[in-house]
Amino acid sequence: MISFLEWIMTGKFHGLSLGATLQEVKAVLGEPETYSITRRPDDPFISKYGRLQITFVEGLAENLYVNVRGYGQDPDFAADWPLAPFSRGEVESLLLDRELLWFEDHRPVTEEADLVLTSGVSAMFHEGQLFRWNMGTWEQKRVKLFQQFFGL
Repeated sequence: MISFLEWIMTGKFHGLSLGATLQEVKAVLGEPETYSITRRPDDPFISKYGRLQITFVEGLAENLYVNVRGYGQDPDFAADWPLAPFSRGEVESLLLDRELLWFEDHRPVTEEADLVLTSGVSAMFHEGQLFRWNMGTWEQKRVKLFQQFFGL
């Protein structure tokens, strides 16, 4: 059982985080439902567990994300956080209720900002609605800059 709340608060679930190997992930989550391989030059490999998807580059987890819309069945998440689609205001309210700290990261391609939690997990929005929870190397770099700037 994966605690979604643990993941968004700490950036880890069952001890897994960015940098985990495929073998470590399989030891915790079992065999993935499906796999994908992209055609990018670094040839990332994606393990899919329903809505949870983990991208591996050079054998290490580089990106973990949970799609809110579609993408198969829910993995075995604990019922400690709702996965239903939310508006930006509803997500902010849930974060405030749990006293979680975040900052906005404006994506250059769109006019919408992600909410990046200090754990490194971000809430990504499309047309004002939550579509994905994400944690990757990009978010980790943003958190480090945020912490340096504010002395946290």
